[in-house]
Amino acid sequence: MVFDNFFINEPWKMEVDPFQVAPHIYYVGNSYVGSYLIESSDGLILIDQGFSETVHMLFESIRKLGFNPKDIKHLLISHGHVDHCGGTRLVQEYTGAKVYMSQIDYKMMKEHPEWVSLGNVNCLDFTVDYFYSDSTPLNFGDIEIETKLTAGHTPGTTSFFIYDYDFDGTKYRCAMHGGLGFNTMRQDFFEKYPAWPRDLSVSYLKSMESLIGEIVDIPLPSHPAQFPIMDKAGRYEDGDKNPFIDREAFGNMVRKRIEMVQEFLPN
Repeated sequence: MVFDNFFINEPWKMEVDPFQVAPHIYYVGNSYVGSYLIESSDGLILIDQGFSETVHMLFESIRKLGFNPKDIKHLLISHGHVDHCGGTRLVQEYTGAKVYMSQIDYKMMKEHPEWVSLGNVNCLDFTVDYFYSDSTPLNFGDIEIETKLTAGHTPGTTSFFIYDYDFDGTKYRCAMHGGLGFNTMRQDFFEKYPAWPRDLSVSYLKSMESLIGEIVDIPLPSHPAQFPIMDKAGRYEDGDKNPFIDREAFGNMVRKRIEMVQEFLPN
């Protein structure tokens, strides 16, 4: 898996304006990969930091929303791939924020950095302050985030369930699946990375089955192509007028992915 040259040489081709998706959640990623800024009483939270080459665009999006990147206190990583954590160290050094990641993907990063960089020479190593525990939610003042190990795309892919509240106290459960891609389950990926675990399709199926029945008000794609999000940008309004509220989308995605993964299961 090698990213197109424009990801490296012309990252501005992916630039999009930031937009609000929930009362305290904002999309600050680009047209290829998602990043989310969450406003909490315990400082700003940033889920996924993108490529190192796009960190300047990430900071510009945050500033456009009226926030200061220096106020980022917590960096959450969905999984150990360059498009999600390639820029983590730059953001970490600039802000001094604490970094959170699954212990499994941290181990992968240390033992197989090539599985993280995927050929990108600008994937910088970083330190991790906290590992996720599915049994212990992350509490950042008025924002609570449940984490769930959803192995498959990588061994330590983690999904997030975020509880947000509207001005009138209405509660929303927002969810971002940490990694939906099948690219790491294909034969060409195994040929490029021979030591890559071949049974992750089984883990993917099990983790997807564990998500059946999850109640989600607002789905947050880790890549904007996963849910129709860009066409609703700039249309956010409080309460039920929020166009990103879709209580069927997450469940439909889970059922569809369960069907799709069947072809990748080992014989």
